[in-house]
Amino acid sequence: MVYWTDLDITCPVKDCPDSKSGLWTHRYCGGIMEISSELYIRCKKSDCNNSYYWNNWKFSCQEHPLSYDSPDAATLFAAVGVAQALARSKGDNNASQAFKKAAIRLLELHM
Repeated sequence: MVYWTDLDITCPVKDCPDSKSGLWTHRYCGGIMEISSELYIRCKKSDCNNSYYWNNWKFSCQEHPLSYDSPDAATLFAAVGVAQALARSKGDNNASQAFKKAAIRLLELHM
C-alpha cells in the first residue's frame, strides 16, 4: 500500500540557505504538494493531481525565486523521516514502516 503525507519541508535544493519549513504548493495550480512512501511527489488538487518520481520535480523558493532546481536526496530524506515519525506517533505501523523503507532508499541513493 502507498501512503501519502503533505510535503512540509525546507527547500530541498542542495545548499539553499532557506531554513524555514513549510508546505509546498504547485506552481501551476496552487495545490498543496504531497510525498509518498514510494518517493513520488504529487499535487493534491483534484483537477491537477500531477504526480512524478521525486527527482523529476524542480523547486524554487524565496532564496532563488527565478531558478527551479532539482531536489537533493539528503534533504528529502529528512522529510521522509518526519513522515515516518508522524505515522508512528499516530499508531499507523504500516505507514511508518513504508516511510522508513523510503528513507532507506533515499539514503542509499545519496551514498
